[in-house]
Order: sequence, then C-alpha cells, then structure tokens
Amino acid sequence: MENVNNIKKMLYIGAWNHIECVNHFPNTKEFIFIDTQPRSEFDSLSFHQPFYRKIFFQDLLMECRKKQFRLTNLTEIDKTYYKKILSVTQLMDYKLMDSYPFINPTLLSFVNNITEQTIHYYISTNIEYNMTPRLLQDIQSADALVVSGYFPKKILFDYLDKDMPKKFIGYSQTCYKTPIDEDPDEKDTIINFLKKPENIIKNDYFYSYYYVCYETGAYKKFASFKDFLENSKILNTKYSKQTTEYK
Repeated sequence: MENVNNIKKMLYIGAWNHIECVNHFPNTKEFIFIDTQPRSEFDSLSFHQPFYRKIFFQDLLMECRKKQFRLTNLTEIDKTYYKKILSVTQLMDYKLMDSYPFINPTLLSFVNNITEQTIHYYISTNIEYNMTPRLLQDIQSADALVVSGYFPKKILFDYLDKDMPKKFIGYSQTCYKTPIDEDPDEKDTIINFLKKPENIIKNDYFYSYYYVCYETGAYKKFASFKDFLENSKILNTKYSKQTTEYK
C-alpha cells in the first residue's frame, strides 16, 4: 500500500534548522534541504549585509549533532558567485568574505551511522540563481516535497518532471488557508498555484497529500489539495500524541 513509509528521498526548501522530518520519517534514507541562508533570508542578485544570518551555520550544525548526524563533506558549489552579487565597494573590502562566510552556494553532507540516513543540505543556494546539474537531479529525483513554514516559489515547477509527480508533505503550524492573493510576496508560490480551481483537485505535480503534526509526526493522507485544506485546521488541533496517525 502506498504511504509515507516508502518515501526514499525528501525535498525541503527553506528548511533552516527545522529538520524534524528526519525523525518523523525514519524509513526515508535521503533528505535534500535547500536554504538561501546564511547569505540572506531575502535573497536577490545583490548582497545586503543586514540580511546575512550569522548564526545559521552553527545552529544547523548543533541541530544535526542533536539528531546524531555528522558533517562528512563541505563543497563550495560556485566559488566565484560572490563576484556577481557584491558591489564594487564590497569587493574592495578584503575582510568581507571572512566576516560573512558561505556567501557562495555550498553543499553540506551529513550522515547518521545509526539510522543510515543522509542529508544533503544546499546552503546559500537559491534555485533561481544557483541551479546546477546535481541540484537539478536531486530536486527531480525526490519522491516527496516537504512544506513547513515557507512556501516555495512556483519556479520550482520549472525543475520538476511532470512524469514523476510527488507526494506533498504539509506540516502543521503552517497557515495554508490564508488568502495568499492578498499578499504580493506570496502570490508566486506553489500553494497559490494549488489553490486555483483547475489545480486543487488534480494537477501534474502532486498525486497525494499528507498533513503532518509538527510536534509528533502523526499524519493523515488526502487524495487532493482541496481535502488537505478542508481538514488542516481541524487536524492542527485534534491529533493524538500516542499514535503515528491522525484519528
């Protein structure tokens, strides 16, 4: 029977250090996390120093250690990207790169030898500006997309294979019912796309939807995003901490 237990690879964009899904889905052995931090929480084709998140890297390492993941590799994906986004004045500041490490897109790899799970975390990586063949392959080969707190932009669909639709893993503590059209910053998201009448029952990108409790990992499956939305508010308050599935 098709369920969350046979998900081999999960994709989560905007993960920050919220990596609870590695515990909630122990049968999933590979996780692809992507975040524009620490370079910026509001990334663009320029570098704004106030948007840099200095504590991001250490917080992430600490959270991974708590879950017994060990950093095994660190690869700078594009060593010259800083030249594209720094101003002339910033480029003249020879200490800037030391003060703001990981401005360039970087791939971190973690392994948990106990659970045999791996994390490939793309940091300071924006899928709009920093796409690579490996990142594209990781996005396309994932079985499921995790949505929690942050709604990925619709540009994600440009990189998905319609012949390989994914499971949608939507976490609680995320407001899916907000009328996104009223917020110009959210109009271009995949959630706004899924709410449209022509996509809410069936679409090319997702074929099943799971509402997951952020605290416990308890979940319930739905066949459409319409059913997911209609039940999300109820499930956010009525879940059992003693079971792994919503009642």
